[in-house]
Parts: sequence; structure tokens; C-alpha cells
Amino acid sequence: MALIAEYSFDEGSGTLAHSPHPAEYPLSITGAVPWSAAGHVGAAFLATTDTLGTGPALPIASRALTIMCWARYLGTGSSNAVQVVQTADGLAGLAVSVRPVAGSDRTSISATTDGTTRKSVTSSTSISAGWVHIAMTVSATGSVNVYVNGAVQGSAGSTTAVAINWTGGFRVGAGGGATGTLLDDIRIYDTALTAAEISTASATPVQSDAP
Repeated sequence: MALIAEYSFDEGSGTLAHSPHPAEYPLSITGAVPWSAAGHVGAAFLATTDTLGTGPALPIASRALTIMCWARYLGTGSSNAVQVVQTADGLAGLAVSVRPVAGSDRTSISATTDGTTRKSVTSSTSISAGWVHIAMTVSATGSVNVYVNGAVQGSAGSTTAVAINWTGGFRVGAGGGATGTLLDDIRIYDTALTAAEISTASATPVQSDAP
């Protein structure tokens, strides 16, 4: 498996989030209060309607990929989806999003490719329980799996749509509402990881590259 970029958000301040491995693909951070000291490990990125991380083009040539992170809602009652990772072509491209489920204390995770929601699942973990690890995998043939806390929660069949476009860069944390959602330890791979590999990665904090 090839890890392309990962973000610990342990900088805790400033306008850049660094990716220590295997190359430097920094996120440009904007927003009034985009940092929180209360991360899953160390600091975290606070995604609200006023904060955004913008990343450069990534060297992902194939369709296969894995995106994962730890997420924690800071409140309930907001229906605003948080785009954990979204390609620059927006909803016409790829997006992994999380949102609270209206009328319950659960989290909904949606995986979108080529402008179509391939799979949306509701976590059995309550928002009030704290941090939830989420992951999305896309196979070389386009099959999508969504994982919550290391266990697969839903799958969608392969598609014949075009490959995902990373050449325009990507965004982290778009949306989120006024209350916000904490994001930590985001990782992006150019292959579809297995459940065992996702579980191992979720238990291993991203190396801090804070200056």
C-alpha cells in the first residue's frame, strides 16, 4: 500500500498543516479559529462554516484509494455535512462527508464518487460517545466500502464512471455549521486498504510534523 499524505494537525496554530510522510503536501488553513487542542491525539482541525483546508494536487493516478480520519462532533442539532476530503471539482468528483442524523445521536457517513452518493451509512456509535474513526475505500474497479471504527458498514457495487481527478487539489473541512466538527489524523492512500490495514492505521497516530 502507498500512503500519499497524512495530517496530524498538531501544529495547533498558524496557516499550514503539514504532511510529514512521504512527501510534503501542505494544507493551507483559513478561518477564524481552525485549531483545537482537544484532538484525538494532540491537536485537531476544527471544521466549521468559517474554516477550510486547501491542499495541492496529489499523485494519485489510479481510481483505487483509501481516505480515513478520526471525527468528533462538538454538538448535536446541526444537519450541516462536513466534507472530510473533497476533490476540487466538488460534488462532481469525490467526497467523504459526515453529519449528525436528525432526531438521533448517531453519525451518518457518505461516500460520493463522480457526483453520485455510492453509499451512506449510519454509525452505531453515538455522537456523545466522542471520537469515531471513519474510512472510505474505492477499488480499482470502482467498488466502494465505508468503515466505522474498523468495521465495514456498507458497500456499493462497481461503476463505469471516469477516474477521480486529483490534479486540481482537494479540500478538507468544508461545511460543518456553527458548532463545528473536529477532524484528526487524516490519511490518504492510492490503494484500497483491507479492514485489517484500516484497523491497524486507526490505532497508529499520525507522526507529528509540527514546527
